[in-house]
Amino acid sequence: MGRRAGLIRDRSADPDLTWLIDVLWGSEDGSVADRPMPGGTAYVVVPGPHRPRAILPARADAARAALIAGAGTRSRAAQRGRALAAQAARFGLLRPSLFVRGDDPLRASIQEALGADVDFACAVRAPGPFRKPVLQVVADGELVAYAKVAWNAVTAANVAAEHRALLALEANAASSLGAPAPITVVEHRGFPVLLTRPMPRELRRFDAGRDELDPAITRLIGELGAPSAGGDPIAARLRSRLRAASGGSLASVASTVERLLDAIGSRAAAIPVGAWHGDWSPWNLGWVGSRLWAWDWEYCRTDVPIGLDLPHFAFQRSFIGERQPLARSFSQARATTAEALSRLGYAPADRATIHAVHVAEIAIRYLEADAIGVAPNPRFVEGADEAIAAASVEL
Repeated sequence: MGRRAGLIRDRSADPDLTWLIDVLWGSEDGSVADRPMPGGTAYVVVPGPHRPRAILPARADAARAALIAGAGTRSRAAQRGRALAAQAARFGLLRPSLFVRGDDPLRASIQEALGADVDFACAVRAPGPFRKPVLQVVADGELVAYAKVAWNAVTAANVAAEHRALLALEANAASSLGAPAPITVVEHRGFPVLLTRPMPRELRRFDAGRDELDPAITRLIGELGAPSAGGDPIAARLRSRLRAASGGSLASVASTVERLLDAIGSRAAAIPVGAWHGDWSPWNLGWVGSRLWAWDWEYCRTDVPIGLDLPHFAFQRSFIGERQPLARSFSQARATTAEALSRLGYAPADRATIHAVHVAEIAIRYLEADAIGVAPNPRFVEGADEAIAAASVEL
């Protein structure tokens, strides 16, 4: 079997790498080692076990394929760094330091699904209840799939949601919106693993300073899920989630959100209902020619206003991308999406309702994270009361 990896047993071992190893291969003695095992698989930890950024296949052609794949979705700086690492792999400069035993269940299930001998590569990131490993799957020196590995109830729900969305998009392949093609879902340690095809090599990342989005694309997204029964599925979904997320350390914010939902009242019942991407942002979009492509559909849900992705896109650019204050980001989302929502047929009163729903959606997401033990984002907490109050005033 081989002894368990020193990098796991060592108290100074990087916790992010330890978490990744446990999710992918378990923590049983003998599953992972720091020396070769008969029939096992070797990995390179770059730049090293105590400062890890990624694990790569030990085979040079597989490592190089993983490093250069998906260049169109990355910044130029990231592309340059990966190109240098790919050159190091090509000349045999990368040395394996992580070895997994031969009877690797995850690798076996993916190989069976794809009908090929495969290697894995994966970024090493800080763990969290919403975060899941995303594997690059390489066969015969070519990237053939991505694998999103769920490991708890939250990530399992998100993987299932993404699979549903991709299946619905695949069924309408002639549409103006492209997405990764789903292959199948396999099971690993009681949770789903979603396998998808890589996106086209010619994909160009979305340029937020130059590219524009046609608001009509949100109608297509809206058709990915039918609304729930009832006269006001939008409000019903928000209230149900708020009740489930109450009781954490953000009780005062929960009370403020409840008052916002009271202010919205029955207004959302008049809004067209459908699905949304849920993480519509420049870093999840790209182009193949004139066709828009979108990935990371794990937050795709129904029972939201058609077009909700429009203010969310503007909010993400401001709050996440530019690190603007929360209230200012919501204000910019209202101001910059008025025309786009008007093109979808929304009058001023309906636009105010959509923006209030968006504020409630974002606030409830933070409450849900708080309820499962995720430390609140100080930038959210600092601006929550002002932002939520402003949404109520706008109604």
